[in-house]
Amino acid sequence: MPLCGEELQMKNMIRLSLILNILVLIPVCAGLLTHAVWATDVYGAATAARGILLSIYGAILLVSEWFSEKFEESLERQEEEWSMELLRWRFGPACVH
Repeated sequence: MPLCGEELQMKNMIRLSLILNILVLIPVCAGLLTHAVWATDVYGAATAARGILLSIYGAILLVSEWFSEKFEESLERQEEEWSMELLRWRFGPACVH
C-alpha cells in the first residue's frame, strides 16, 4: 500500500531523527569514553554523574541504531505491523505523572 504525502513526510522525519541521533552521539560517547580534552572541558572531570550521562547517551545511541535498522527493514515489508505504533511512540504526548 503506497504511503500518502503526510505518512511519507512523517517517516522521513523519523528517519532523519534517528540518523541525527546516531551522528551526534557517536562522537560524544567516544569523547566521554576516551576522556578527550574537549569532553573534559564541556562535561567536567570524570565523575559518577558523567558516567550516568554516558550510560544515558549510550542507551539512546543503541536504541536509535536498533530503530534505524528496523525502520529500514520495514520499508520492504508490511508496514502496518509496527510502524504506526512507532509513530505513536515517537510523536505521542509524554505520559508523565
